[in-house]
Amino acid sequence: IQERVGRKRFRLSFRTMGRYAAMFVLALGCALGYFVYESQQVEEYTLVVASGNPVKKVTLRDGSEVWLRSGTQMRIPKSFSPQNRSVAIEGEAFFSVKKDSVSPFVVRAEDLYVKVLGTSFNLKTNKEENSVETTLVSGHVVLMDKKEKEILDMQPGEKVLFESESETWKIEQVDVNTQGVWRLGQSVLEDKTLGEITERIAEIYHVHFNFATKRLVDKKYRFVFNKEESIEEICSNLEYIAPIRCKIEGREIFITYQK
Repeated sequence: IQERVGRKRFRLSFRTMGRYAAMFVLALGCALGYFVYESQQVEEYTLVVASGNPVKKVTLRDGSEVWLRSGTQMRIPKSFSPQNRSVAIEGEAFFSVKKDSVSPFVVRAEDLYVKVLGTSFNLKTNKEENSVETTLVSGHVVLMDKKEKEILDMQPGEKVLFESESETWKIEQVDVNTQGVWRLGQSVLEDKTLGEITERIAEIYHVHFNFATKRLVDKKYRFVFNKEESIEEICSNLEYIAPIRCKIEGREIFITYQK
C-alpha cells in the first residue's frame, strides 16, 4: 500500500510540476511577445511650425533637408533604421532628400505614401478636401496608397493631386523653377490677372490698390516677388511687367494706365 501511495504522490508531484512549467512558458512567451512589440514601436517627436511663423528649415539625422511652411507639423523618429527612413507630414513641406539606395526615404501624408531614394519635391496636404499634392522638382519618387501599393511613378516637372476618398489622381505639368520657392521667401503668381496679383500683394503688405480703369484689372501676367522687398520695389516691378504707373500715398496705391 505504501508503495502505491508513493507512486501516486510522485505522479501528483509530476503533474503539478508540469502545470507550473506550462505557466512559466506561457508567461515567458507573453513577456517576449511584449518585448518584441515594444521593440517594434518607433519613438517619435512632433515638430510644429505655428501659423504666422516664418519658414523653418530642419536637417534630419541622415543629412536630408526639410523646409516647413507656416502651420505645418512633421513627425520625426528619434533615429532612422538602417532599412527605412520615414517621416509624417501635415501641411506643406519641401524636401531635399539625401540619396541612399539601401534605405529608401518615405513620407506619410494622410492616406498617401511618397517613396524616394534621393530627390527634391514639394508636398502639401489638405485635410478638408482629404487630398495630397506632390510636385517633383528633381530625381524620382513613387506614390503609394495606404496599403503601400504603388500608384504612380512620377517624373520631374509633374504635379500630382491625389484624392484619398475616391482614390483618384490628376497629373499636371509645371515649371520646376517656380515650385517650392516659398521656402526662399518668394511668391510666384503664374498666369494671374493684375487684379489677382495686387490682391495678393495687398494681403501681405496691408495696402489697398485703386485702379483708374477696369481694363487693367483682367489682363494676365506672371509675377515673382520676395516678401523682403519694399512696397516701392514691388510697385516698380509691377510697372516693369505691365503698362501702368503706381502712385503711393500712405497705404493707398493708385494705378493708372501708362502708354
